[in-house]
Amino acid sequence: MKITHDPKHNLAYLNLKDGIGTGEAAFQQDVVDNENLILDFDIDGHLIGIEMLDAETLLHPELKDKAVMPKFDD
Repeated sequence: MKITHDPKHNLAYLNLKDGIGTGEAAFQQDVVDNENLILDFDIDGHLIGIEMLDAETLLHPELKDKAVMPKFDD
């Protein structure tokens, strides 16, 4: 499990599977009770990641301390 946090854009991503490849998240599902959470699933319906759109509010301080900055492809 790995967490990335981009405070500049107030985003975080929790990888529940090591090494999520490009295009591996086959579909997304918004969380009904919280529009700031998006669940990513693989083609078999397994949850592989959680995107947080309001990370400063949603992310526990301990997780912020462990998070790394995301690396963006150019």
